[in-house]
Amino acid sequence: MNTETINNLIHYYENLTPAEVENMGTYYSDLSYFRDPFNEVHTLAAIQAIFRKMYQQVDQPTFHIQDKYMSEQALILTWDFSFNLKIPSRPNKHIHGLSLLRFDESGKINYHRDYWDAAQELYEQLPGIGGIFSLMRKIIAH
Repeated sequence: MNTETINNLIHYYENLTPAEVENMGTYYSDLSYFRDPFNEVHTLAAIQAIFRKMYQQVDQPTFHIQDKYMSEQALILTWDFSFNLKIPSRPNKHIHGLSLLRFDESGKINYHRDYWDAAQELYEQLPGIGGIFSLMRKIIAH
């Protein structure tokens, strides 16, 4: 894993489009593991399916990489994910998170774990159920 590869990967994420999802194999191995608060899959094809679904569910999704932290076999990226819900009353959303990426011997990603707070970043913002999640968080915090 070298600086040029990492910069290319960051550029890929920040410029991701539905068509570019098909090129994930440039960066991910065929047997990549991916997990986030909603998904856990074990193949590149399944990861691509998750990203295709994202483009169907939200409008104008974009990733902006804030920081990167590297070691010999791992990369941590902190990011902001912005998108518009297809609910007119709640159009703009931002999720802050980080990705832990590990690489195989060929330099491709074989482990991708996203960490972000689904309750605070998403559920609390939704009409109807958002108030319930906010109240639960306040009760637990006291």
